[in-house]
Amino acid sequence: MAQAKQLLDYVASQEEAVLTFSASEMKLAVHSDAGYLNEPNARSRAGGHFFLSNDADVPPNNGAILNISHVIKHVMSSATEAELAGLYIMAQEAVYIRIILEEMGHKQSPTPVQTDNAIAEQVIDKKVQPKRKKRWTCDSIGYAIANANDNSDSTGDQASSTTQTIGQNITLQNTTTMCDETI
Repeated sequence: MAQAKQLLDYVASQEEAVLTFSASEMKLAVHSDAGYLNEPNARSRAGGHFFLSNDADVPPNNGAILNISHVIKHVMSSATEAELAGLYIMAQEAVYIRIILEEMGHKQSPTPVQTDNAIAEQVIDKKVQPKRKKRWTCDSIGYAIANANDNSDSTGDQASSTTQTIGQNITLQNTTTMCDETI
């Protein structure tokens, strides 16, 4: 109850704050970010902003349908690793939202996930091979989206991205295969 009161006090004190929802094609889009070693005990934090927008390379921002703030329980060795963990967490959460939207009759195209870390984008695109191997596979982020529906019709096998002025925009596609390489 105290937290609800604190939130209401904060909202009441922010007169300029505006939350706008615009009509859209109901396509899920995600902004992902992570902070490196900004939590106690050498932990990092991942955050995500999920919204419904139009089917575009850089979807216009819309009111949030879900915001996530998550402490990453494993110690990350770099900011890029924290960003990759954040992308993985957001991709896992996006799976459920995609299923819900499709069950409601809103067919989903590949889900764009924006990151602000160029190296994380290059790891996802397989343009950079990390020195250290991790337990994640090279397609684990796309694989999280891939298993949203076992009866998916899409057969793409990798994520693609384009760099935009607002950050890197990674498109996670439904995939049916998983890469054998590990990072």
